[in-house]
Amino acid sequence: TIVISHYTTTTFYPQYKTSSGLTLGQLFKKWNIKYFINGHVHPKNLSTMHNKNGFIELTGMTSKQNDGFHIFTVDNGHSNYVHLKTDTDKPAVLTYPPPSLYENEVMKEFSEVVRIISFSNKASQFHATIENENSKEKIECSPQFVRTIPNQRGDRSARLFQCNLPKKNFNYKGKNTLRIDGDLSETIEFNVDKTYKVSEKHIVEFIPVAFAVGISLALIYHFCVVVFMFLPFKIKL
Repeated sequence: TIVISHYTTTTFYPQYKTSSGLTLGQLFKKWNIKYFINGHVHPKNLSTMHNKNGFIELTGMTSKQNDGFHIFTVDNGHSNYVHLKTDTDKPAVLTYPPPSLYENEVMKEFSEVVRIISFSNKASQFHATIENENSKEKIECSPQFVRTIPNQRGDRSARLFQCNLPKKNFNYKGKNTLRIDGDLSETIEFNVDKTYKVSEKHIVEFIPVAFAVGISLALIYHFCVVVFMFLPFKIKL
C-alpha cells in the first residue's frame, strides 16, 4: 500500500499520538503501508528513510530548483524512485532490478530478468551488464520490446522492454552492479539475500541557531512595544 502526502513524518511529529491512540508509524504498520511518498522539506537529492515500522519514506526534490518530475514504480513488490528532467528526449526508467536503496525489504531471490519502461519511441535501444562483487563474473542481455502499457488517458505511449539473462551457473547472492547502456545510461547497485547498509537521517526544518535568533528578536520587539506603551513621550508637529 502507498501513502502520498505533502508533509514528511518529521513534520507530523511522529512521537505524538492520533485520536486513535496510535502514532503515525504505528498506523502505517497496522494498515501495512509499505511506501510513504512526500516532499515539503525540499532536499537537494532524492531522500530515503527506512522506518522501523516496515515502510520506506521517499522525499522528492522541489521542482523549483530541480527541473523535472519523479516516477515511482513497483515491479512485483520491488520499488524504484527516479527523477526525470522535462527536457529528456529519451525518457526511460529501470523497474527491475531496482537499486536496493529504494527497497523496503531485502531481495531474497533475483528473477534473472531486466525490465525497463520507455516513454518515447526514441528510447528503444538498451543493453544490460551485471557484475557480482564476490565472483567478479559478468552477465549480459539486451532488453527488447514486449508490449505497450495503457494509462488512465487511454493512450499507449509507455512501452515495456525486457530481457532474460542467460541461464548458467551465475551466483547473484551478495552485492551486484547493474549498468544500463544505450538510450538509458544508468548504473545501480542491488543486493540479493544481503542487507543493504545505508546511512540516513531525517531532514527537519528546525534549525537551532535560527530558532534562537528568532526568539531573541521576538523578545526584543515585544519588550519595546511594552516599554513605549507606558513611557510618556511628546511629539511636536
